[in-house]
Amino acid sequence: MGPFAPDRPLVALLHLHPIGGNFCVNNIRTLAITVLLILGRESALASSEEAWQELANQVKKKCLAETSKSLTNPEIVVDPYGSESYGLAIVSGEASGTKVSYICLLDKASGRVEIGSQLPWLYQ
Repeated sequence: MGPFAPDRPLVALLHLHPIGGNFCVNNIRTLAITVLLILGRESALASSEEAWQELANQVKKKCLAETSKSLTNPEIVVDPYGSESYGLAIVSGEASGTKVSYICLLDKASGRVEIGSQLPWLYQ
């Protein structure tokens, strides 16, 4: 069967394109890939407010648990979105009578928490 067979109308249209069939096929392939990438990115960017809140709650819970051994009266400020790979927070409180802060990272992929070194309290 030739390219103009009724069971292959798309092939027939591609071969009628004035620039040539290969050009048109490559454009369709490129367009399809582009649309898939855009849709994938949009769904990732369109995370629900509930998902962001769940991340913030997880960061708060795990960071407070990790710093509870060294801080009394802890206060936490959670970045509501974090970075691409990490949930972020600053945990502040008292350690041995001195006000200090820690930077806390939650690895979004593994759920593992890391605490930075003790920093001086920035707010007086």
